Amino acid sequence: MQILEGKKIAARKLPKLAIRIRALPSPPGLAIITSNEDEASKIYVQAKIKEARKVGIKTFLFVLPKKAARFKLINLIKELNAKKECQGIILQLPLPSWAQGWEKELISLLDPRKDVDGLHPLNLGHLFALRRQEELNSPTLLLPPTSRAVLTLLAQAQALIAGKKAVVIGRSLLAGKPIAQLLLLHNLTVTQCHSQTVDLAEELRRADVVVSAVGKAGLVQAALLKRGAVVIDVGISRDQKGSLRGDLFLGEEGKNLRAFSPVPGGVGPLTVYYLLENVYRCYLLQNKIDN
Repeated sequence: MQILEGKKIAARKLPKLAIRIRALPSPPGLAIITSNEDEASKIYVQAKIKEARKVGIKTFLFVLPKKAARFKLINLIKELNAKKECQGIILQLPLPSWAQGWEKELISLLDPRKDVDGLHPLNLGHLFALRRQEELNSPTLLLPPTSRAVLTLLAQAQALIAGKKAVVIGRSLLAGKPIAQLLLLHNLTVTQCHSQTVDLAEELRRADVVVSAVGKAGLVQAALLKRGAVVIDVGISRDQKGSLRGDLFLGEEGKNLRAFSPVPGGVGPLTVYYLLENVYRCYLLQNKIDN
């Protein structure tokens, strides 16, 4: 059984990215708008800031208060759009409870050239308009980092095989939908499951590839999966002891899997890497520098 350690892959990639970033005329800047309400978000924000500084990216952190006026958040986004020292903006999801339901509007306010999460309607539109794998190499394409991380791990497992059945659990714009689209571009046969799916277990039994992006520990039981399946675990949550857990529960039957990504150390570190690479791409786009 192969353990897909995204942390090791990211560690190999980051020094090369640092060389490219430090060769730029000035350091790129990354603004992160976040709150303190979601545990998984806290983990990712800390990792993003730590790795960004390692490769020479300046960070600007804006922590939302427990309660604020909508217009203040809108004004902050507009200020960051105009800020020349800031080439990338992250609106960390999920938003705090008082801002729930504003995601679409606020993401649409981002300058699409600064949208390092690849969630602006223009950037998602470019992704869903792609017809061939080769188009993924476009230097102007800003893909959601998590979906790129999943692709890298599946390639590591040699699981991107045309015609094979893939099940993606989750339908968020941040993970589920773009992941499913990228698997389709690689000619896998994709079933997208969610909270209303009837008989998820039956869908999983037939899958050659499973990507779970829910954040519910134990949702995917290795005992339910076919022998030789590959599982990419995007979910992250904490148990009662405070330890990080993914969606996958291995148990004794885990030995029958061909490959899986662990939590932590799997998708997360690679997601951070591709986000920082998007900051670099944004810098090039805004300064009209050829890659």
